[in-house]
Amino acid sequence: MSDLFDTLASALSDRYATDRFLQEIELTAKLQHPQILPLYEAGEVEGFLYYVMPYVAGESLREQLDREGKLSLDEAVSITNDIAAWVMVRRRLRRTPSI
Repeated sequence: MSDLFDTLASALSDRYATDRFLQEIELTAKLQHPQILPLYEAGEVEGFLYYVMPYVAGESLREQLDREGKLSLDEAVSITNDIAAWVMVRRRLRRTPSI
């Protein structure tokens, strides 16, 4: 009986995760901000979830931290401001009723 509950819990969790992913992608596609990459396409094909965004050349924040060890205060403040702006845009969009 335990295996049945484990299987059911896993299936429900997977479906919830899929639904959540698709919901987040739909919301992300509506975001328009200079610091947010556009979302070209997203969906599910044969059980695989995907999304397509433009390629951005350059190093990631992780790569920069690995190379430099830490950020300068100006860089840290700039990144924090970018993230805060993204969060504000995201919150406004969540509060906007669907048309």
